[in-house]
This record gives sequence, structure tokens and C-alpha cells, in this order.
Amino acid sequence: MVEQDKSLVNYVKPWYKRRQTGLSESFDALWEILRGIINDPKPRTIVCVLDAIDECEPISRTLLIEGMGEFDGYQRDKRSQLKFLVTSRPYTEIDRQFRQKCSNLALIDMEDDGLSDQVGKEINLVIDDKIPRIFNSFRHPPNTRTQTEISEKLKGNNNRTYLWLKLMLDAIHVTTLPGDHQWAAFVKQMPTGLFDVYANILDKVDLQKRGETIKLFRILLAATRTLTLKELNVALVVADRIKENGHNARPAHDLCFFDEHKLVDYIRDISGRTVTIVGPNVYFIHLTMREFLTTGNPPAASWFSQSFQISHNTLAEICIWYILRQFEQQFGKRPLPSAWQCPLQGEKRDQTSYGEWYKGHHRDVKHFVETDPFLPYAESRWATHVRNSGDDLQIKLLPYVLELCGLKSKASIMWFQLYHTHRWFWDVARPTEFPTFVIIATCGLKAVLQKIWDNSCDANIDFQSQDFLQYSLRLSLLALVAREGHMDVVKFLLDKGAHPNPHPELNGMTPLHHASYRGHHLPSWKFDLRVTESRNTLQLHARLSLHSHVNRNFLVRFLCFQYIKFGRDFSRGFGFALCRLEAAELRLIRWGMSIGIGSPETKLQTENYSPEDIETACRWLEEIQEAFGSALKTSQRYERTVKDPDAVIHLDVEAEIRGGKKGFQTLHNRLRRICDQRLNLKPGTRDRLSWALYGKGSFENLVENISMLTTNLVELFPSKVGTQKELCQFEIKDLDPDSLTLLDKAIGQEDKILRATLDAEAEKWPNLYSNIEVTEHFRGHFGDNIGPGGASRRTIFSGIRAGGNAVAHFGHNVRMQGRTDFDSTQQN
Repeated sequence: MVEQDKSLVNYVKPWYKRRQTGLSESFDALWEILRGIINDPKPRTIVCVLDAIDECEPISRTLLIEGMGEFDGYQRDKRSQLKFLVTSRPYTEIDRQFRQKCSNLALIDMEDDGLSDQVGKEINLVIDDKIPRIFNSFRHPPNTRTQTEISEKLKGNNNRTYLWLKLMLDAIHVTTLPGDHQWAAFVKQMPTGLFDVYANILDKVDLQKRGETIKLFRILLAATRTLTLKELNVALVVADRIKENGHNARPAHDLCFFDEHKLVDYIRDISGRTVTIVGPNVYFIHLTMREFLTTGNPPAASWFSQSFQISHNTLAEICIWYILRQFEQQFGKRPLPSAWQCPLQGEKRDQTSYGEWYKGHHRDVKHFVETDPFLPYAESRWATHVRNSGDDLQIKLLPYVLELCGLKSKASIMWFQLYHTHRWFWDVARPTEFPTFVIIATCGLKAVLQKIWDNSCDANIDFQSQDFLQYSLRLSLLALVAREGHMDVVKFLLDKGAHPNPHPELNGMTPLHHASYRGHHLPSWKFDLRVTESRNTLQLHARLSLHSHVNRNFLVRFLCFQYIKFGRDFSRGFGFALCRLEAAELRLIRWGMSIGIGSPETKLQTENYSPEDIETACRWLEEIQEAFGSALKTSQRYERTVKDPDAVIHLDVEAEIRGGKKGFQTLHNRLRRICDQRLNLKPGTRDRLSWALYGKGSFENLVENISMLTTNLVELFPSKVGTQKELCQFEIKDLDPDSLTLLDKAIGQEDKILRATLDAEAEKWPNLYSNIEVTEHFRGHFGDNIGPGGASRRTIFSGIRAGGNAVAHFGHNVRMQGRTDFDSTQQN
């Protein structure tokens, strides 16, 4: 883009000065440059093509999708437009990421596009060229008539595609027949459909190798992302070891892996070349191969027909076996920290001992895992494969799941400490007594959880008791499961009597807050959180459906206004930035109160509004939530990549306000007090959990999106404008002129109701002109220009000084439509 428009280099220079040669390796820097180009005053349309994003490294792919999600909705009022065209194999994980991050996703299924006449003509040209070439390479080729019959048979297939033709030509190339009679029979038996070609190829696989073929197909079918050749190497060898020795046989010696060059030939041999290797990755030759193996288009009795559930079961067992075996071999002889030997409650835990042990081992453990060829995939996906095995097969994996999650061996304890202390901050808990059912529940294994409950095979199960979780995690079990999005497990826990409301000291966040904050969409979750008065739980029946009771938590608390802090880049102009954010919060809360959401006890009476309006409001509220989530992810990326530790220091709000301009502290205290009172927030709530905005670009984007969406909400219920006007009157009551002026600047042009209220209030205050000095050749007017029928305001002049040839008019111009005449000889 810079090559095409040299003026755009101005967006690159500041980042180049900071990053130099590392600029091309910084995703955040490049993304900010792209954002700057979009904001350029010169309108332009930019199309960014990302081909085969499924072949991208997983972390980089996630960053790209999150970045595209940030642009989604960001450009609505921009002069330039950025469009992304992304191609990918339809992996479930990638599809889910796009649907969560990009609301305006347009999906095109290329498999549904029919062949055009032009494609048919091109295929015929390939046939005419390839058939003679193939047979010229034969020592004893068939006669010309037979060759022509083969060409015509290929051309006459109405379902021909490039893939079908390639497979057919490959089959002809490796076919050796003694004479023309056999070739004539071959022509009659040539498959006409793609699936027929697949079946014909696989039926030629050696009978002794078909077991290996099935194993390969199951691993590739179940994989939630593209596997590398190294990962597949491990999976194949582990599958053989499990088959030979059982799940519990984990020998201390190393596994014997394939030589990679031999593995490539081996895969091609046992798959009949229906599996291909491109660079480091392994794929089916085409997506239709997955459909062919699983839809039963070939009869289910065919030896190569597969089930997705069985495939996931196979890969789940491989993953669990490998996790336990690797951790046992690497860390089985290391002593556990003495901190885990003290009682959980009562006696003070020796955190120093634990901390020294953890710091001393965490780095090399992490390095070991990151350099392992299969552990990153196995640990992050084993639970997904167990869940996708189906309830019956999931139960068969129960012993293996309990071995991993039971924390009875050093291998399982080390696995737990490495992954889950980092993920859920459980380093304060003692793993040796951590409840097994908590780990299983947060992994979403409902069928396993049900079996444990039915059999009472774990003595630690107590769904009613929250003591352990409250002491060690400061979160309820329901919140832990909800934040992971496992709604079927949440339903199960509620049915078994799990407490639906967190303890008051657990940050005041409900399970619904945790689920929404993590981006899990709840409107389609159709069950009730039933409560009883005797248990003193939720104060309302939160029916989570599209026409739910939109309560205070759903509207405001999960939006995390109260958790935002600012980085040091905001030290200049901090007070104004803070007031802008608080004004946006105040406006959204005002809207909520006007439609009946004013306290924890109140709820939206949906009968007062149409289902369509409620649906629209919920959608826009989710968009506001997504705006916060996008800003949060941008900040987290900045924290991970910034080199200067001081760059992520949070500003002290109170100190910055005290050192700011006059009026900021008064306005800040007023806005904060009104918001907290309307939300019924307890003192200190805003300080319990925080994240910071570091870039002013992210701040502007966040405030802009919130303002725009709140305007939509206000206009959706016009009958509530009167109520909002009354609330505005209270908001500005008793504010001094300096604070009113700052508020007027902070609200911008979006909050029209508050602006009209401020204008009306301004009419009540006199014009103040003080400490004015006019000298030299100054000419000017101090006062109002009042047209016909207009009213004047009281005006106060004080401290006026004049000198030289200055000419000034102090007072109103009445009925002169803004014109002031000066007498050049007069001095005022």
C-alpha cells in the first residue's frame, strides 16, 4: 500500500523508529499501522487476501482472527473501508473463532459451486495431453483404439473434476495389464464418481496394512487442527504402543519414532495417496475425503468407513497416554515442595517454600513442553476429544481421565501445576488435595461427571460445599465452569444443587458475568436458575433466553467499566480521558434505568416491549461487550510484547486527578458517585479486578463504539426519553460552572439529551468576563448578539484593562444580527 501511495509512509515512520528491523516481526505494530491507514483522511478501499489461514501457526492465526474482529464494526463511520477475503479448510475450531470474533461474517461454501463449461473444456484438454504421455512411458502400451476409448470414457463423465481426473490419471499410470483384452475390461470398470475413485483406491491397499490405514484415518479425522508430520509421527507410535501394551504401560525408555522421510513414504503407501504432505503439515488429499469416510456413502460395512466419535476416542486416549508418560519420565523423580504437606486451612501455608520450588522448576518444565513435538497439542485438545467421543465412549475413557485428573501421581500433579496454575491462577491451592470433580467439570466432561456422581467413586465430591474453592480460588465452581462455556455441565451442576450465586467476597461477579466476559453467548441457553428464599441466593429468576429478564448484571456489570485503568501514555490529558469514559458509562446506565433496570432487584418487564426490540437491544448490548473484549485483548497483547516494563505501569487515578485542572476532581467524583449509586456497587469494587488501556487509539475506538451503540439503544425506546431527561437534571444538579464546562466537552455530540440539559442550564448562568486586557490595535466584542425577539442573559464584567488604540465593545448587540460597528476614533 505504501508503494502505491507514498504519503502512507508517515504511518510507518514512528513505528520504524521504535522497532527498527524488528518491525516486520511485530504483529501489534503492523496492525496499528494498518489501523492508521484506515483512519487516513483520503478515502480508499483496501482488500486484504489471506489464503489458507488454516495452515497458519495456531497462535498467529488466533491473533489474525482477533485483529479482524477488532476491525469488524470499527469502520462504520470511517471514510476508508477494509475488507478481508479469507480462505480456509472448514475446520470446526477456525469456524468457531470467526463466528465469535466477526459478527458480519459472510461464509461462501466453495464445495457447492458447479463446474462451468470452461472448466469442462480445460479438463478435456488435460485428458488429450496426459493420456498419450502416460501410455508412451509404458513398455507395452495398449493399442491406439483402447487409448482413445479410455480418453472418451474420461471425457464422458458428467461428474468429472480436477481432483477426480488427477486420481484417475494416477491410477492409470500405476496400472500394469498384459494385453488389450485386459485393458478393455479396465475401461468398462473405470469409476465415474469421486467417491467411487476413493473406494477403488482404498480397496487396493494391502490387507495386512489396513489396520494401519484405519489408525491414520482416525487420527486425521479427529484432529481439531492441521497436524504436522512430527505430531502425526508421535500419534501413530503411541497408538501402536497402546495397542500392544495397554493404556497403563508407559515404559521409561524413549519411543521409537519413524524416520520422517520413511514416514512420508509409509503414509502414502497405507493411504493409497489419499493423504498428502505439504511442507510440515499433513492433509487429506481433499475435504471430500473426510465426507467419504464418515457419511456412509460407501456402505458402512466397508473396511474404511469411520465414525467421528470413535476417531475422537482414539485420539483422546493417545493424548492422555502421552501427557502422563512424558511428565512421568521427565519429572517423576523430582521431589514435591514441602508447602504441599501443610494443612489446607487453619495452619498457615508455607508459601515461601512453594514459591521457591515453583520458580526453580517452572521455566525448564515450560521449555520442555514447548519443545516437545506433541505435548502442546495433546494438553490443549485432550478434553475436546473426550467430549466429542460421545457419552458412551466417554465413559470408557473414565479410568484414563481419572488417572490424569485425580492428581495421585507426580506426573498428573506436574501436569496440573504447569497448565492450570497458569490458566486459572490456582498456584495457591495444594494440588494433592484439589478436588478431582472440579478439574473434570471445568474441562466440560459431563458424561464422566455424571458417572462419578452416580457411582460416588470419588470421596472428594461435594457439590454443595464451596469451602475449598472459596479458600483457594476465590471463585465458585459454577463460575469456573461458566467461564469455560460448558453450559451442559452448568446445567448438570445446578440440577445437583450447586450454588448459583457466588459468595459476596468473590469479586461480586456472577457466573453469567464470567461466561459473557469470556465471549460465550448465552441468549440461546434456555433453562432457569431456580432459587429458594431459604437459601438466600439469586434475587431474581434469570431466565437466559432471547426474551430474558435483562437485569443489572446482564446490562452493566459484565461490561467492566468499573475495571478499566489507564497506562502511562494517558498521563497527559488524563482527567479529560477519564471523564469521557465515565460520561459514556453514565449514559448507558441512564438508559438502563429508564427502561426499568435500576438495581439488583429490578428486572425488565418484557411485556412492555416487542420481542423484536428486546432482541435488538440484546444484540447491541453484546456488541458493547465485544467492544470491551476487543480492547482487553489489545491490551493483553501489548503487555505480552512490550519490552519496557515501565510501559505497563497503571496510573494512580486519585493522584492524577488531584494534580489535574480545576474541576476535573469535582466532575470525576460526581460521575463516579452517581454510577456507583445507580449500580449499587460496594466501596472498593472497582479496585478488585482491573485491566488497563495503554494506547489512545484503543481508547478512542472503545468510546466511539460505546457511544454509537448507546445511541442506538436510546433511539430504540423513544418513549423513555422523558425519563432520561429527568435523570439528566439530577446528574448536573449542583455542579459548578467549571465542572459543567468540562462535562460539556466530555460528552461530545452523541449524548444529545444531556447536551440539551446542559444548554438549558447554561442559560441560567450569567456571562462572566473577567481579567480582560485589550491593547494596541485590538478590535472585538464581548457579549451576546441578540436577534429580534431574543432574550438576553445577565452579563458581569470585571477586571477590564485597555490601552493603546484598542477598540472593544462590552455589552450585547440587540437586533443587529451579530454586527458590531466601531468608531475608529473612540477608545473604550
